[in-house]
Amino acid sequence: MSNPSVRTAVPPAKPPAPESLAEQIAQLSAESLAASETVGSSPKADIGVAGKAELVAAGPEVAAGAAASVPDWYPDWAERLAASYLSGTSCVFLLHGNVRDLVELGGQPGAGWGTVGEFLSRELFGRWDLVLGYDVGKGIRPLAGPDAARLRGMAQFLTGKLGNPATWPREPDAAMATLDALLERNLVDPPEERKRIAIILDHAQYLAPAGDVASAARGAASRLVRL
Repeated sequence: MSNPSVRTAVPPAKPPAPESLAEQIAQLSAESLAASETVGSSPKADIGVAGKAELVAAGPEVAAGAAASVPDWYPDWAERLAASYLSGTSCVFLLHGNVRDLVELGGQPGAGWGTVGEFLSRELFGRWDLVLGYDVGKGIRPLAGPDAARLRGMAQFLTGKLGNPATWPREPDAAMATLDALLERNLVDPPEERKRIAIILDHAQYLAPAGDVASAARGAASRLVRL
């Protein structure tokens, strides 16, 4: 996913030029947030908290004040992510560090190991209606792990919203606009029709490369604002 953790706060009068994706996101978030929260590090991955849409996870509802309840075998970073989301403090999370490490799946002997993306889609968001993955190489795709029925359901829903999968955008600007529009439409749907949606943006550093925000190309700046 990306590099250092996101820290958001009231910006100084003359903030230094950001050099990384995390710093760019932090600066943009700081412009609209009076304060936010930073979640600490873990051996598997660190979690930074931003304040807007869907860098790692998003959904139509937040259980404000609820306590996270996750299995004991979950890694520490997943417990903190769940606690932060369920408390209503954030719906966007930046995972960085050893994000290519394998993570335990299933919590049972012989259940195996998988990538961070597989853990998120199968375990942490395993009961959500729709889990989407996107990177500049593979484009937009539903993530359901080995559950064929769940995958078919996601694909049918997306086909109804986005059309034939062959036409789903792969180019970053178009893909980000499509995902943004999907979330916005979901938010205006009647409550009983809304879906719990999580979006996982892998290799996020390629969506908003490091550099000065003021001199960023138009496409990169647009994607950064959406993030």
